[in-house]
Order: sequence, then structure tokens, then C-alpha cells
Amino acid sequence: MEATGIVFLVVLFVIIMTAAD
Repeated sequence: MEATGIVFLVVLFVIIMTAAD
């Protein structure tokens, strides 16, 4: 598991969900 990659995916997911709100 690459911690940096996981954090990036989580941040990206949050941004998408916020934009979709």
C-alpha cells in the first residue's frame, strides 16, 4: 500500500463528492 496514493485518492474522492453536492 502506498500511503501517498491512498491519501490522493481519498482527497480526490472528497472533492468529487463535494462538487457533486
